[in-house]
Amino acid sequence: MKKLVIAALLVLVVALFAQHWGGDFSNANISGTVTVRVHQWLDAALTTYDNDVYDYGEFGDMALGSLEIDSNAPVFVEVRFTGATMDGASLTTNPDVEFGEFYLGSKSASLDTTTWTVNFGEVSDGTYEFGVTDVNIPKDLPAGTYEIAFDVIFNPTVTF
Repeated sequence: MKKLVIAALLVLVVALFAQHWGGDFSNANISGTVTVRVHQWLDAALTTYDNDVYDYGEFGDMALGSLEIDSNAPVFVEVRFTGATMDGASLTTNPDVEFGEFYLGSKSASLDTTTWTVNFGEVSDGTYEFGVTDVNIPKDLPAGTYEIAFDVIFNPTVTF
């Protein structure tokens, strides 16, 4: 019974997709279209930099790291700051460090203080320095080791 069902299905498939030209014919043609969806891929690497602050006041630009992006299409890049600690303890108050804009290569963007994110928009392949401009260190900033945690979030520009 299985063989009969399979044979019937094969006959149906051939009947649906086959063409028959009887008698004399020339230039008989069958055409079709195949859709191939090439999905976006991404290889990315982040190298972070340590910074030493020796005095209060104008620090200038502070490089936080280097971001390498390799993709077959541009990607949307967002940086989300997830936490900060001093000597391993969570910082519950802002030590009032002043800064300008964040940069990723030649792109710059402001920090959204409601979501603690920086949105750089579309970014193409390349290696980019990532950091913040115009850092100003307050005189009363306590000495210690500060760690600032962040995630770099990538989203595709090509979707299906």
